[in-house]
Amino acid sequence: MEGLLKYLDEQIDAVREHATAALEAFDEKAVHQARVATRRIKAGLELLDPLLAKSAKNMGRAGRKLRRRLGPLRDLDVMIGLVAEGSKTDSIAPAIDWLGTTLQNQRRDARLADHRGGSKPSKLLGRFDSWWKLRHELQANLDAIEPLLTEALHTRFAGFAQQADLISGITQPAEDAPHIDVHQVRIEGKALRYTLEMAEAAGVKLPKKMIRLFKAMQQSLGDWHDHVVLYERTLSLIVDEELALHEPQLAGTTLDLARSYLNRSIKSLNGFKQQWTKSGGELKAALDEHVPLVVEPDTDAARPAEESAGETTAETPVVEPQEDISALEDAIVEPSDEDFSESETDLDPQPTDSIESSDNPSPDVVQEPPG
Repeated sequence: MEGLLKYLDEQIDAVREHATAALEAFDEKAVHQARVATRRIKAGLELLDPLLAKSAKNMGRAGRKLRRRLGPLRDLDVMIGLVAEGSKTDSIAPAIDWLGTTLQNQRRDARLADHRGGSKPSKLLGRFDSWWKLRHELQANLDAIEPLLTEALHTRFAGFAQQADLISGITQPAEDAPHIDVHQVRIEGKALRYTLEMAEAAGVKLPKKMIRLFKAMQQSLGDWHDHVVLYERTLSLIVDEELALHEPQLAGTTLDLARSYLNRSIKSLNGFKQQWTKSGGELKAALDEHVPLVVEPDTDAARPAEESAGETTAETPVVEPQEDISALEDAIVEPSDEDFSESETDLDPQPTDSIESSDNPSPDVVQEPPG
């Protein structure tokens, strides 16, 4: 389990390396990498919470504050990248130019606003120093980490699978259930994704095909999310800029452009549904086989009542690494390396959390070795 602590060491170092450049120079790559590192730290703190002192909460709050502060810039960087990827046909080129310029202006305004109201990086980063004391405490409890990690893998997979089944129509919601929230399956997927990363760092042997297939699903969800949020932002800008009032023809063309983003999002969501319907069960079987949750037999039942009084049986997760699973091979479409970089785009409809659907930086950004 020392590998898991080293994984978190790397995330602390990444925050320190990138946060200053992100907050002072607003470097696009640094903004992305700083936010991804804080999300990985968050996942680690949640996993290890039963073993951590209360001081860990201060570090968690610092990470959340940094993510929210950088969120507007990251949102805009992702949207600007998506707009730039668009095919500039003669009919739609004016809309792409207008939208790209408008988003660039918004990024400039976001930088100015942060300069005026943001605290110095050193004050924010100082809270991450508490990690090293927490790490020392965790080293004394390494044996307690493995059961937490195994249980988290199954719990988070179950949460993801439940939402994915609903979205894909495999299961039907109860009559009194709230509407199906596609955004929730993306959130559950990100939590699972970081847990899988921590498991690999800790030495848990998971099939490479399983990891690749899950990343392909998450990529589809990320693409859905980024495009649906770009669609909403484009509609908002048409209204806010009173484009129909001043340039009606451009407004119509930009509306067509927005509709193309919505169509792309629907296509990506349908892709995820097909992926999950075809291979979700195989993912569950692979997890059960390679990281089984084993319940100890209830030996108290065979003892006299007075001997077993006050005792409880324990549910002990056991990690049993095995070889790769061939059953997944046929279900996997080999993705390109570019598709599965350290992605965490977060174009988030909610104002409090921005665009991290897939951890992919925009196309002109060097990707880290994917939230």
